[in-house]
Amino acid sequence: MRLDQFSGIVAFVKVAEVRSFTRAAAELGVAPASLSEAVKGLEERLGVRLLNRTTRSVGLTEAGAHYFDHVRPAAEEIRAAGAALHETRDRPAGTLRLSLPWIAAPLLIEPLMEPFMDAYPDVRLSLIFDDNFVDIAAQGFDAGLRIGELLDKDMIGARLGGPLQTVVLGSPDYLRVTARRSGPPTSPPTVASPSPSPAPAPSRPGSLLSMDARSSSRPTHVWS
Repeated sequence: MRLDQFSGIVAFVKVAEVRSFTRAAAELGVAPASLSEAVKGLEERLGVRLLNRTTRSVGLTEAGAHYFDHVRPAAEEIRAAGAALHETRDRPAGTLRLSLPWIAAPLLIEPLMEPFMDAYPDVRLSLIFDDNFVDIAAQGFDAGLRIGELLDKDMIGARLGGPLQTVVLGSPDYLRVTARRSGPPTSPPTVASPSPSPAPAPSRPGSLLSMDARSSSRPTHVWS
């Protein structure tokens, strides 16, 4: 079956229902001439006359009546699908699937969750937290949140928050041990430990984590 055979089916069904090109065009919001051309094109592609037309009336041929009985349910489904999409355009609804790093939960998700749900009660959020690199489009996500990373050239981004400040923290016991060995740490190179904790892995393989200590003369970069 040629794909263009679907063109004109909704127009034909509406004309068959109301038995008037003028009324059908008004209900579909198109010009009567355009509706007539759509039905004529459908008849030509099918190779059979579907409607008998006079200056005062429109009726179904035998073939038209048979065709109408078969395609009317499909046309109703098409119209219903279009109406549902129209409502979604005006009022967001459905499931929004998001890819997020774990750090986004306390920084953005928790403070924004309640206002978002109040504003969009028909939206269901599916939040997938993962600190590894995730291909948003390939894995079926609608959107994703990234912290301080460059986006792929075909992605569209919008800032959700201001700049984040990174600090280096140590437990009191660790600082006491370090102070006894080499004095209080004053810059990243002076931070040493027999069992250092691994740096957090970036979400994109090979991406650069940068720490800038105020007491250091230059940034310290850590590759993962």
